[in-house]
Amino acid sequence: FPLCRAPAGEMEEFHQFMVARKSLRRKVSVKMPDGSVRKGRLFPWDKVSELRAKLELKHADWITGSNGSPLMPSSSMLSVVGAHEEPSQLAVVAQDQVEAALKDRASSLTLTARQDPQLHLRTGASIPRIGYGLYKVVGEAAEHAVTTALNLGYRQFDTAQVYQNEESVGRALSQAEVPREELFVSTKLAPGRLDAVEALRESLESLGLKYVDLYLIHAPPGRKARQGVWSSMEEAYDLGLARSIGVCNYGLHHLQELMASCTVPPAVNQIEVTPFLQRDDILGFCQEHQICIQAYSPLCKASRLEDPRLLAIAEKHGRTSAQVLIRWSLQRGLIPLPKSVTPERMAENLAGCLDEFQLDQQDMQLMSRWDENYVTGWDPTSQE
Repeated sequence: FPLCRAPAGEMEEFHQFMVARKSLRRKVSVKMPDGSVRKGRLFPWDKVSELRAKLELKHADWITGSNGSPLMPSSSMLSVVGAHEEPSQLAVVAQDQVEAALKDRASSLTLTARQDPQLHLRTGASIPRIGYGLYKVVGEAAEHAVTTALNLGYRQFDTAQVYQNEESVGRALSQAEVPREELFVSTKLAPGRLDAVEALRESLESLGLKYVDLYLIHAPPGRKARQGVWSSMEEAYDLGLARSIGVCNYGLHHLQELMASCTVPPAVNQIEVTPFLQRDDILGFCQEHQICIQAYSPLCKASRLEDPRLLAIAEKHGRTSAQVLIRWSLQRGLIPLPKSVTPERMAENLAGCLDEFQLDQQDMQLMSRWDENYVTGWDPTSQE
């Protein structure tokens, strides 16, 4: 269970356990004691126990809290709808119980903001090396996801006007016991909006904040509007509504045009970058002009996690495919913005940043040959 570190000397057994355990999982609907029905994941507990015994795993701490309570709670508390096994043979991962276990494990996980490495933007602001993306997470789910991410140790949150979740994100941040100065919050000017100051004031009201750490143009405006929109972004920066400003989905020609006319250069360009979509021309220009790259969809929306080449490198280092992709981003100097609403995946992604493992030169050279212009979503970088 990837919410705590494997004991020294048992990494290989731990990896085998995680791979095999995943195959046992299936989705179920769970009737809670209050009568509500929630979705969960079901594990035949007897089979998981047999698997642990087969691999001779000696450390029960892998799947228990520091006080000995199970991270996967006893299903005797629950009745399972549509399951064939008896409740006594099951363990269901319920969201609120996982979070309670995460808090219990906080000291051993050591996933805290103080250990989250930082980069410095050209404005002098510090930005965490990894962020939490909130695309397509709305309502209570967004609020719940941000709360979980905060408990795990995430401190950078990326939202946008078009995501329609700024209010939910703001509620979760306001309830967090984390000082504002330890948070890094970014949002984006919606496509088609021209007045960045007005739009940002609306976003700040929704977020319940006095300023954002980073304000981005979500996509390149039309050629005739671009300079005016950036001037409005500069005004928002001068007013102190945003500590840094930048762009999203800007291609090389967009950046060249902007740098030739701007007063305040962009601090960030947020684009999709992965080993399968490397964009060396954009990265080279940004590095030359001190523009940091935030990489959205750094896990290819999970579509390439089973790539045999990626799996081979993950096995070599005793890590998951997702962690290898995140480490690749970090070693390329990028700021990855992985997105997941599953607590164990969120912890796994963050560990990919905080763990001390490194991809070696051979790994990086091999991965440099994987580029195939593989875009998982939209790609405005080539539009005029």
